[in-house]
Amino acid sequence: MEFGAKTAARALMRAARKSFQPVIDAAIANCVEDTGELRASITISTKRPGAGDTVVVVGLRIGKRPNVPGKLPPARRWHFVEFGTAHTRARPFLRPAFDQNAAKVAELMAVEINKQIASIRKRGGKR
Repeated sequence: MEFGAKTAARALMRAARKSFQPVIDAAIANCVEDTGELRASITISTKRPGAGDTVVVVGLRIGKRPNVPGKLPPARRWHFVEFGTAHTRARPFLRPAFDQNAAKVAELMAVEINKQIASIRKRGGKR
């Protein structure tokens, strides 16, 4: 059975979202607990491929949360925590989360892709 590009892309996005969850969990656990705003803003993001593409881009997303007056939102300051500044030491939370879970993500991705393929076959190749 052959799948269309849209069906394949949707399956990859679903598999990626589930597979990268351990990275999200570890990033949240590794994140410094200041106001909790940065920690609460960590999510997973998938980018839908363009027409004819079957590539899915997956990344951690530092989303916007309610701002603390006088502070930048987490999406604009996470890198100060991850890499440090001239005045504060680095407190990495994203890179260690990925490094700790890279093998697990690869294993889960294989399992999840197989589940998605089985599901698509069961539906006869339809969404």
